[in-house]
Amino acid sequence: MKNPGFGRNGHLGIGTNSIERAVAYLSARGCKFNNKAAYYDNNGKLFSIYLADEIGGFAVHLLQK
Repeated sequence: MKNPGFGRNGHLGIGTNSIERAVAYLSARGCKFNNKAAYYDNNGKLFSIYLADEIGGFAVHLLQK
C-alpha cells in the first residue's frame, strides 16, 4: 500500500446500494463496526464504515454506491 491505513495486509471495500441496511443486517448477525472510522457525506449520511475486526489480515469496509 502507498499509505498506511487500516488492515495489516490492506483493506477490502464492498460496495452496497444501501449502507444503512447492510450495517443493520450485519449488526443483527453479530458483526461489530469501527464507528470512529465512519465517513459521512456532506448531508451527514453514512458513506463508508469499517468492520471492527480484520479478516485474514485485511480490514473490510462497506461503501455506499
